[in-house]
Amino acid sequence: MNTFDHAGNHAHHGAHAHDHLSTLVTRRFFVEGLKDDLQASTILDILTPQSGVHHVRLDPRHHWACVDYDNTTIDVETV
Repeated sequence: MNTFDHAGNHAHHGAHAHDHLSTLVTRRFFVEGLKDDLQASTILDILTPQSGVHHVRLDPRHHWACVDYDNTTIDVETV
């Protein structure tokens, strides 16, 4: 799967393990019009520096953003 990582680099991501499985949550969000590179970089700029966010991946082809975050820092309802 081709995605953009938190630095905006084109990358290929597979399944990966995390150190804190008990608190790490991954959520996928549909973002209409994500094929626009400007919108993708704006989303990365907004989500990446948030406290508790570990990783942000964007898949413009399927219009989704996937966010890995620490559930003890960010409440589910907040995201």
